[in-house]
Amino acid sequence: MQRCPGLPIQSNGTRLLVMLGCLLVSIPATRAETPSTEALAPPSLSVARVQGDTVVVEVGHARQNCPVELPLPESGPRDRALGLTRLEDGEAVSVQRSLGDDRTAVWLISKPLKPHEKRRYQLTMKQAAPADGPRPVGRVEPGMIRLQFGTGSLHARPVADYHMEVVEPPAGIDPIFRRSGHIHPLRSPSGRVVTGDFAADHPHQHGVFFAWVNTTFAGRKTDFWNQRGKSGNVEHGLIRQVVTGPVFAGFETTLRHVALDADGNATPVLEEVWQWRLYAVDDPYLLELESIQTLVAEESLLINEHHYGGFAIRGSSQWLESGGENESSTADSGFLTSEGKTRADGNHTRPAWVTMFGPVDSAPCGVTVVSHPHNYRFPQPVRLHPSKPYFVFTPPVAGQFAIDPGSRYRSRYRLCVYDGKPRSEVTDVIASDFIEPPTARLIDVPVE
Repeated sequence: MQRCPGLPIQSNGTRLLVMLGCLLVSIPATRAETPSTEALAPPSLSVARVQGDTVVVEVGHARQNCPVELPLPESGPRDRALGLTRLEDGEAVSVQRSLGDDRTAVWLISKPLKPHEKRRYQLTMKQAAPADGPRPVGRVEPGMIRLQFGTGSLHARPVADYHMEVVEPPAGIDPIFRRSGHIHPLRSPSGRVVTGDFAADHPHQHGVFFAWVNTTFAGRKTDFWNQRGKSGNVEHGLIRQVVTGPVFAGFETTLRHVALDADGNATPVLEEVWQWRLYAVDDPYLLELESIQTLVAEESLLINEHHYGGFAIRGSSQWLESGGENESSTADSGFLTSEGKTRADGNHTRPAWVTMFGPVDSAPCGVTVVSHPHNYRFPQPVRLHPSKPYFVFTPPVAGQFAIDPGSRYRSRYRLCVYDGKPRSEVTDVIASDFIEPPTARLIDVPVE
C-alpha cells in the first residue's frame, strides 16, 4: 500500500491558512497517508530560549486573558513551585507547571498588551502569593471528573463533566448506546448547558467526544462512532492526574478505542490520552483539549475517506424543534465559521474555527472550537450537519490515511463557551491567541 508523508505545518497568519487549504485539498484522496512526525509534533504555545530567569513576552496583536507557555531549563528541579513577577509594576502573576509536562510554565496575560508590545517578568523557583481572580478547580466526583470555578455547594459553578463510569441511556433508548469517556454537560458562564447526549435522532453522539467512523482494521470494517453496528466503541480507561491551580484546572485520562467481533469480544486498537484544561478566565469560559492516539494493535488502522468522523460536539437538545427523530434545528440556532459560512454553505469547508449557537432557557449561548495549526491536515474539513446541532472536525474528508503500530496521532483544540450571540470579531481574537500565540523567551540581560 502506498504511503506518503504528512505535510509539516507552520502558521503564518490568514494568508497561510488559505494556501494550506488549497494545498491540502489537492492531495489525491486515493492515497493512504501516514501523518508525519512533523505534522503531529507537540504544538507549543510559545517559542523559548532558556538562558536566564528574566522572561520577555512579545505579541503581534493586542492580548488579554491569553495563555502563554515557556519551556523550563532541563537542569532545574521538577518538583519546585514557581513564582512570576511582572517587572513593570512588581505585581505577582499566577504561574503553574503544565499538565503532563512539569518542564513547562504556564500563565495568562491578564494585564492587556498592545500590538507589538513587550513585557518582562521575573521567574523564580519560589511560589509567589496567588493573584486575585477566578479560581478553576478539578474534582473527582462519583463516576466523573468535574471542572468548575469555586468550591462549596453554594459557590461552585460547574463547567464540564467527564464521565469515567458508563452512562446509561434514558428510557426508550437502546442500551447499546451506553457510553463513558466523554464530556457532558458543558455549561456556559450563566450555567446554560450547550451540549446534548443520547439524542433521539443520533443516540450515539455524546456531548464532546472523539471517534473515527469508516475504518479498516485487521481486514474488516470497524466503526468506533456508530454503536448500533456493534463493530467498535470508545470507553474510559484510567485517570492519570487531576489538578487544581491558579492558572488552570485540568485532568489527564486514557481512553480505549476497541474493535468488536461478531461475538462482542474486544480488541484494543487505539489508546488515547486526553489532557483537558479549564483556564482561569470566567467569561467566556476557555478550555483546551490535547488528544494523543497511539496504535496499540499489531496491525495498522486505516481511516478511510468519509464525510464525518473525528473530534465532535453534539449541541443542546433545545436547539431542535420538537418532533422526535425527524426534528430539525430551530430557526434561531445554527453554525458560523471563521470564513463566514453557515449551515447552508459551510459543510466540508476548512475553517480555523466553528461556533454552534442557539437559545437555552430562552437566552442565547454557544460553544466555539478552534483547531490548532499543528493538527493533521490543518485547516481541517468540518462536517456541519444539515439539520441537527452537531459538528465535527473531520480530516478523513480529504482522503484515507493510516495510523501505524507504535505511531501517534496528536491533535489540539481550544473551546470557548459563551453567553449571548456569536461575535466573529471576538472569536477571531481568541482563535488568533491559539493559532498565532505570543512568543516567550528567557534572557540574561534586559531587553529594551
